Amino acid sequence: MSKRESRLYLVLLHFLVAALSLKAFMPSWFETEAHLKELRHIIHNLDFNPETPLDVARYRSRILRYHKIIDKFIESSTTLFIGDSMIQGLYVNSVVMPAVNYGVGRDTSSGVLERLGVYENSLMHAKQVILAVGINDFRTSSHEEILHNMNMILDKISIKHKKTVILNALHPIDESLLKGRAYLSNEAINDFNEKLQQLCSNFYQCHYLSIYEKLLNENGSLDEKNHTGDGIHLSPRGYRIWINAMKQKIKKLQESN
Repeated sequence: MSKRESRLYLVLLHFLVAALSLKAFMPSWFETEAHLKELRHIIHNLDFNPETPLDVARYRSRILRYHKIIDKFIESSTTLFIGDSMIQGLYVNSVVMPAVNYGVGRDTSSGVLERLGVYENSLMHAKQVILAVGINDFRTSSHEEILHNMNMILDKISIKHKKTVILNALHPIDESLLKGRAYLSNEAINDFNEKLQQLCSNFYQCHYLSIYEKLLNENGSLDEKNHTGDGIHLSPRGYRIWINAMKQKIKKLQESN
C-alpha cells in the first residue's frame, strides 16, 4: 500500500469513528439501519489489506514448508484437496478418507500452478484431486489469464499424472457486502464458471462440480446464512452444502468405474 493510500485510509477511518460517535448527538441522522449499515461498510469497501506482498510471501513460504514434509508421507488411495482459503478451511476427512488438505489462504491459480512441483510424491500416489481456486485472481487477472493457468494445472494433474480431478466452480458472493469491489460480481463469477466448465470438458478425467445455485438467497446473492459475514467465505452451513455435494460426486464417480 502506498503512502497516499495509507493516508486516505486513515482519514476515512477517522471519519467512520467520528460519524458513529455522532449517533448519540444526532439520532435523526441515523434514524434508519440502512444509514448505519452503509457507514460500517465504508472501510470494508475500501478493499484495504494491511499486509504487504512480503507478508503474504512469508506466510506462503511457511505453509509450503509444512506441505513439503506432508508430501513425503502420502500413500496410495489418498485424495488431495488443493486450492485457496476455501479448501484451507475445509475439514477434508468429512468428505473422503484418507485425504490431505493442501489449501493455502489468499492463493491464486498461478500460485497453485507454481506449487504443484511441491506435491510430486502426492500426485504420484493420489487417487484423485479436488481443486478449488480462482476467486483471488479476479482482482489482478483477466478470465483468459486465469483459464490459461487452470488449463496448465489440469494438464499437469490429469494428463501428466493421470489423476481424476473434481474441479469446483467458484461460489457466489454476497454483493450487498462487496459493493466497493468493481472487479468482483456474481455476473462475472457466472461468466467465468461457464468458461471453467467448458475447459474441464476438454479433459477426459476432469469432472466439474458446482453448488452455486444451492448457496444463493432469493436475491441471487450468497445467502448470509452460508457465509461468515464477509460475503465470501463459507459458514459451517455453507461448508455442509459443499461437503455433501462433493461426497455425492465422489460416490457417483466410484459407481461409474
